[in-house]
Amino acid sequence: MTAYLRLESIEPTVFFVRVKEELRQIIKLKILNRGGVAEADLKVEFDSKTYQIRIGEVKPGLAEYEVEIPDVRRPTEVKFTLFSGGLQDEKILKWKPTRHWRIYIVQESHHDLGYTDLPQKALKEQMEFIDLAVRFCEETTDWPEDSKFRYSIEQSWSLINYIRHKPVRSVEKLLKFIREGRIEVSALYGNEISELCGHEELIRLLYPSFALKRKYGIPIEYAEITDVPGLSWALAMILSNCGVRYFSPGMPRGYFRHAHPFWDESKVVPKGMPRLFYWVGPDGSKILFWYGPGYGISETYFLSGYKSTCKILPEILAELEDNGYPYDAVRFRVQKAHRDNAPPSLVFSQVAREWNRRWAYPRMIIATNSMFFKYIEKKFGDELERFRGELPDTDYVVGASSTAYETGINRITHDMMLSAEKFSTIASIIADYEYPAETLREAYEHMLLYDEHTWGQANPIGPAQEANWAEKALHAYKASALAHDVLIKSLNVIVDKIRLEYDGYYIIVFNPLLWSRSDIVYAYLREPEPCGRPIHQLKEATEGISAEEPPILVSGSAIGRDAIRLPSSIINEPFELIDEETGRRVPYQIIEVSSPYDPIPYAAYRYAMGHLDRRYARAIVFLAENLPPMGYKAYRI
Repeated sequence: MTAYLRLESIEPTVFFVRVKEELRQIIKLKILNRGGVAEADLKVEFDSKTYQIRIGEVKPGLAEYEVEIPDVRRPTEVKFTLFSGGLQDEKILKWKPTRHWRIYIVQESHHDLGYTDLPQKALKEQMEFIDLAVRFCEETTDWPEDSKFRYSIEQSWSLINYIRHKPVRSVEKLLKFIREGRIEVSALYGNEISELCGHEELIRLLYPSFALKRKYGIPIEYAEITDVPGLSWALAMILSNCGVRYFSPGMPRGYFRHAHPFWDESKVVPKGMPRLFYWVGPDGSKILFWYGPGYGISETYFLSGYKSTCKILPEILAELEDNGYPYDAVRFRVQKAHRDNAPPSLVFSQVAREWNRRWAYPRMIIATNSMFFKYIEKKFGDELERFRGELPDTDYVVGASSTAYETGINRITHDMMLSAEKFSTIASIIADYEYPAETLREAYEHMLLYDEHTWGQANPIGPAQEANWAEKALHAYKASALAHDVLIKSLNVIVDKIRLEYDGYYIIVFNPLLWSRSDIVYAYLREPEPCGRPIHQLKEATEGISAEEPPILVSGSAIGRDAIRLPSSIINEPFELIDEETGRRVPYQIIEVSSPYDPIPYAAYRYAMGHLDRRYARAIVFLAENLPPMGYKAYRI
């Protein structure tokens, strides 16, 4: 039977193969055969060149055939001529070059301190995940470069916990792969709700990672905050000025059903599409920003195997092109399972190895975040747009108000920490007082972990939620207690160095700000004690005791002594309160907590303790005027 063949369609694909030194593109031909089985050939002509390509057997009916044609690298007309014994059909197409796609597969585990389990169990799991990542790095050492296992540690709290608790040998293995670029560390400590942070806390988000950088010589090049739909503008400035060049926040769009998007989607990034741009900070500094909808694809949906990837990946790339995605490289963040706190998987490396054996492009690269950013920056950096401004949060800052008490405590601690740092620095300079660096570090760590985005259990009801919340709330309480401890002890050290003209009781009022200030002072006769009571030798009991006898050791709420508490008798009769600087009498009044519901801090505690010692409930209240910047004034009773 005579064959009658017709070219129904010619469709380029994203697939390229390398034959010797020549790059060839796979195209799909739909051929209609109205006759019998026939042998067919294809002639391809462009740019004054002709190529003969064997199709082979064409069966009756409509069928699709894949053939390899030379890579066409500029827009041109391409003529396709179909032969079977003689000329059968021909088509001339305006050909647009197909991108040589580079697919960067970045594997991470989304860090939730809780949510999927109790926070302490999440910490333990993340340590196990790092062990797995190290093992997979070792197992793929001899694999082709692009398919070697790589891993990005999303937030540094898991790495720091690992280093603190794992054997030295395990830590050294991990550090080796970090230095080699096989495992990457984020610049930030946690997935912070940046709008809850004060300016100092935002900066402190980088301290833990950069401490590791200095100690172990590891690179810190990128940052991310994941699962938080909004970012403080200050982050762009802080990250850039710390030398962090790349930022890949995972910003979920799921909240948009009830709130506004991050930006004007007609001008910045089209709805649901990934894009790169420079985020310019308030001071003009910039950081390269990758926006990808959501924050992770599990192997259940993508890259679960070679065959499924062959089907799904071209569809994704076609959608990107249709929506104006301008680059030839794209980043996919992946994880083993559709769960936060998911373990790493070797599947992605296995798929990449098999894929790259077959295809020259799309090239699949098991990568870190920085590898993707560096490629984009080098090739497209001059073309990227620049945007300035805040990315308002639509969810978590509202959620934080559901736990208003602890959120309020942590917010007060933001300011108390600044005062504690300032006055402990002064105390360490003027006295024999060791700067409490470790206590301050621990306090900041707890402060950061409270403002981190995980707010309990995924299903927030029942015993699991209560246990989750108890661990979360504890961070706010610990940060407050440690900051208060440093502040009270350092102020008492400074007070011991103040020389006063008269004996008697004084109220010393400090101003931690850099400008002069007048404010109301509430001087309770007995204040809450700090959390630590250092042991010291009782000086009064050493007189007349021989050197051979052991000293009498006691504890106190200050360094080397107990805190000074005003006696109740001092306010039982009228007294004068004198500003030592001006010599003037200062008006005052005496207040007393009369109810556990009084609108003052710790009212319930003061009211209850006042039944044992009225000093807890009684205070001298007055206006301290013109307090010098970073200074003090003394008021004599």
